Amino acid sequence: MEQISRIPLKVEDLEEIMETYRRIQDAAEEEDLQSPFPVPYTSPEVIVKKKDAETHSTAKNPARVKQTYMGQAIGYSTTPLSSLSRISLQEMQVRQRHEGKYLLCKIITQPTHLGNVIFGVEDTNGWAQIVSLYNYPGTLYANEKELETLFPFGSVIAIREPSVKMSLTASHSHVPVESPSDILFIRPGDELLADIQWSSVLHSSPALYRSELEWKTTGDGHFRKEEYYAASVAYLRALEQQHSFTAARLNRSLALIKLQLYTAALEELRIALSTADLSISDQKKALYRSGQAHYGDGSYHDALKMYQECLALDQDLRETTGHFDWNTLYQEGLVPGSIPDVADFTGPIEIASVAHRGGGRGIISTRDVAAGELLLVSKPFAMSNQVRCQNNPIVVFSLHNSHVNGTRMLEILQQCVLKLSMCSKDTYKDFYSVYAGLQTTTQSKSDGPTPVTDHRSSFSRDVGLARLESVCSLNTFGLTSDYFDAKNPQEVLETGFDGAAALYILPSYFNHSCLPNATRIVLGSLLVVRACKDIPKAQKLPLPIAQTKETMKKGHISFTTSNVAVPYVLRTGLQEPK
Repeated sequence: MEQISRIPLKVEDLEEIMETYRRIQDAAEEEDLQSPFPVPYTSPEVIVKKKDAETHSTAKNPARVKQTYMGQAIGYSTTPLSSLSRISLQEMQVRQRHEGKYLLCKIITQPTHLGNVIFGVEDTNGWAQIVSLYNYPGTLYANEKELETLFPFGSVIAIREPSVKMSLTASHSHVPVESPSDILFIRPGDELLADIQWSSVLHSSPALYRSELEWKTTGDGHFRKEEYYAASVAYLRALEQQHSFTAARLNRSLALIKLQLYTAALEELRIALSTADLSISDQKKALYRSGQAHYGDGSYHDALKMYQECLALDQDLRETTGHFDWNTLYQEGLVPGSIPDVADFTGPIEIASVAHRGGGRGIISTRDVAAGELLLVSKPFAMSNQVRCQNNPIVVFSLHNSHVNGTRMLEILQQCVLKLSMCSKDTYKDFYSVYAGLQTTTQSKSDGPTPVTDHRSSFSRDVGLARLESVCSLNTFGLTSDYFDAKNPQEVLETGFDGAAALYILPSYFNHSCLPNATRIVLGSLLVVRACKDIPKAQKLPLPIAQTKETMKKGHISFTTSNVAVPYVLRTGLQEPK
């Protein structure tokens, strides 16, 4: 088991963090007042040297806590690449989004991860820039091998409707990309490159010219190390070269199941099962994994059907049924973030408009409920890994909503980006129906799924980040009971900033009150809600606001250590709550 191996974030770091955020906010406000100007020429050699120097400096003097910011890019693209026209860096303006255009460029440096993925690019005319890529799935804890699989040196990419901005923490410009679906990988031989001439010749990574078998071997290596997203991308590259490569398709389906991307896994398995002359062995794998995917998605009747078809092919297979009592679930739930193998359950509750909440919504009872009755059991939509979060401390300043988040929020964001780009339409709609703050209550582009039909995209749907980030920031639950029992400010910070956390869909509709009639407990990552008193029909069901008596004081900082304390202070710039 991975152990915590770093010095945790300290309370003393808060003032420095907030001062950095104020500087970034001031720089962002100043940037908004400035006029656009032509992108200055930067040679590829300068970008390579600058990137090498940054990598060397980081390796020599690693920061105890990485810091980055997001929210500088405006909007995201929903326009197909075929409807965009090409633009060069020389034609672009700093402080401007270039709608109706795409930037064609090559990756000319090894990617690094400093809270976001950073690499250098060169366009067809030999002009270069730094790309800052945010929220890209599978990169938060990625090692060099994973990053090389995801962004091979020499890869040609198209950035849809790009922006060029001045860095808020340095004096150079960069291309910020906040929606991963804005980047498309252009493979060798693509018709888009038919008439393209590059002004300089770059040595590309051998990864670009791997055969389908080599890509499968790469995927197998990532899979064995539990690097499931890199594995799924490697298998996809193999399938791009040979669509009928059944072994790669079946392996990709399993990687997608591990990532809980059940809709995407079922599509791969549907294609596999429709393959002519599929061997009995591959049929069994495809049927069994189809059962796994349906089971994970909560489609239990479909799962049973797949398992029965699998059993019909091989009577030696035996289905095991999971029966868990509450004592067993409690013991399993002692490990924060564990995922007990049980189904979601929705009891006598429903979502309804709630009076006196400005038109907001909440959970109410659909009948009379007795004290102690089970109301809800929910598995998370996305979840952070506590040990990994605490071993990889990152502070993220959000210009979208003035929040300061930690590693756990980055992990949840990346998982949501990946799931929303590949989930069913119903799941997509359910997610974006969750409260996202007063600034984002109106419908936006991200509320309706925009299918991506371009084969160059790694994602099946465009995903915008502003609303998504607000949903995550306002609806994430802490999973560790230590947070509510914190004895001192340091414990509050560790559990509240980079402790285990999860985002749930239906539980996000519960409101909170100092006089609750329902209570919740977290078993691993399983959220369980019960009535704590007799409740009549059509009654609002608020959950408790948990808090301790400890206070945190340091200079002008003073706030109670409750489950909202750290997020509140980090949102409001260390002002004491009124």
